[in-house]
Amino acid sequence: MKIYLSEKKLTNDDFIHVSSIMHLDNAVLDGEATEIVADSFLNQFKIEDLEKVIQKIVSKMRIKSEISIQGKDLDILILKYNRGEISIQDLNRDLIGESPVSSLINVETLQEALPKNIEVSYMSVDQQTGNFLIKGKRSK
Repeated sequence: MKIYLSEKKLTNDDFIHVSSIMHLDNAVLDGEATEIVADSFLNQFKIEDLEKVIQKIVSKMRIKSEISIQGKDLDILILKYNRGEISIQDLNRDLIGESPVSSLINVETLQEALPKNIEVSYMSVDQQTGNFLIKGKRSK
């Protein structure tokens, strides 16, 4: 079972769309998901709850299943703003957009919040857009 966690519209019929953490338990059992994509999903939670939310998501993964976490890296966007490369309007659109935001994160904070049973296999941060992608597998 493939799960797409996001408030964005789902464009791939291979995934089950889950827009809220409260609906996650109804959509997938613990250890059932073969792949999870969290697309700009983690920003809707307070930074204090980040590790707990990630643990909840990871609990839905099978052993050796994959997770992809996408979002905006706060450090890159602030750097671009400070350099005058983007306006305050662009910064707000990129960070807040249309979705509810409860926290702003960077890739380092996210990496620290990942549980030890997630082995990161790929990580990138686009220096132009501030978008990041982390991919990992559940090891146990």
